Amino acid sequence: MDIATLIGLVLGLGAIMTGILVGRGNPLSFWDAPAFFIVIGGGLMAAFVAFPIERIGRLVSVMFHTLRGPRAKPEQLIPVLVGLARRARREGLLALEAEMPGIDNEFLRRGLQLVIDGADPESLRDILSTDIALMRERHASSRSMLEFMARVCPAFGLVGTLIGLVLMLRNLRNEPNKIGENMAVALVATFYGVVAANLVFVPMANKLSLRSEEELVAYRLTLEGIMSIQSGENPGMVAEKLRTYLPPGRRDLVSVDMPTTEG
Repeated sequence: MDIATLIGLVLGLGAIMTGILVGRGNPLSFWDAPAFFIVIGGGLMAAFVAFPIERIGRLVSVMFHTLRGPRAKPEQLIPVLVGLARRARREGLLALEAEMPGIDNEFLRRGLQLVIDGADPESLRDILSTDIALMRERHASSRSMLEFMARVCPAFGLVGTLIGLVLMLRNLRNEPNKIGENMAVALVATFYGVVAANLVFVPMANKLSLRSEEELVAYRLTLEGIMSIQSGENPGMVAEKLRTYLPPGRRDLVSVDMPTTEG
């Protein structure tokens, strides 16, 4: 779980509620079911118009992925790859097959299987590089959906406000003493649209972009590690090569136990 995202959402809503309470308002007065359905429902229906249905189904999973955090951090991958390089150097590439059941990283499993199957280095790099490119495209597609929702939610908030104003003006003659109350209800839709865009969809799109860059580093590091394993490089050299993918301040945090002699 990405604590920063969860904290931001909870404290953001808390700050809004605190502002309402400090202003001696009642938070319940900001709840309006029709306005909520116009903004959220309208935004989702606009997404159905804008994107293929199979991509819409991924919207919720994308948001959960953003909350979940990165699947594998580079500093966690380096010891794994160095351990695999050590075993391959000692026992041969076919010995890596015994390691496969304990590896849950799909990209690493795919690369190791190609190595075990005897793929040549050029084909191995081409296949895994294609996987990386497709990963970037999937993330860009998911980010575009979040950015789209960030654009349309305020627009549907305005639609809700206009609907509320029309209904208020139609009843102006019959209920002139409720102008202020009806106006407040009409503005709630704009409130929902702005909050949804600027507290949920825009920040999540930005976080997904950062997450994509983190995963890209992890993928590239894994690719380089697999290529080094296939070529039979010294595990110590593999460790030093993979550390270069980390920022200087984080390189010393990666501990790789190396034997004093190579078998």
